[in-house]
Amino acid sequence: MRKAINLIIVLLVILIALLTAIIIISSRIGSGGNDPADSGSREPPVESKDNPGGTAKPPAQTTDAPPTGTGTPPAGTGTKEPDTTAPSGGTVPDGFRLKKSFSSGTGTPLNIRADVRGEKDAATGKVKVTVLLYLDYRSLYLGGRKNCRLSLGDVSEVFTVPGIHEDSAEEHSQFIASVERLCDYGEKLSLYAKVPFRGSYSDIEIDALEIDTDITVK
Repeated sequence: MRKAINLIIVLLVILIALLTAIIIISSRIGSGGNDPADSGSREPPVESKDNPGGTAKPPAQTTDAPPTGTGTPPAGTGTKEPDTTAPSGGTVPDGFRLKKSFSSGTGTPLNIRADVRGEKDAATGKVKVTVLLYLDYRSLYLGGRKNCRLSLGDVSEVFTVPGIHEDSAEEHSQFIASVERLCDYGEKLSLYAKVPFRGSYSDIEIDALEIDTDITVK
């Protein structure tokens, strides 16, 4: 009987010790865990030099900048302006002669050449200007070319170049068209000539043989 009582006492002591331990642990947890051992183990939050408060910055808003306009402006249409120079109406000097020559300048022996000639017309007192158009070439195989054009001011001629078959490497010059116009002395005129080619010559691609310039009758 005494042994049983002693056993009960021992069990009560153990139970009291367990309850005491549970109470101590619960009180520590309820106080927020202010354990001295834990107070120095936490790392302080990292703060950015650019953001001392440590809070995240909102993303910067970006907007598309408008074009600066520094690009190359579009090229002009290249349309030739109409003749606006008023005729001078000056007296044609005695013995006046106009002599000029223009070439299509392809960089090959194949070109068109416009020879401009002018002299005083006795009947009108004006200058009679004549343009003679030639095809210059060496060895050439060319089918006929239609819709060729020669213009001097408001006078225009549409013509066809006949087919050419020439083996010789010598220089050749073939007359192909002409126009004529009465002009005032000092008058400015446009001169235009075009012969479609659409091929290669001396290893150079040539779409057309063309002359586009202005002349002044004086």
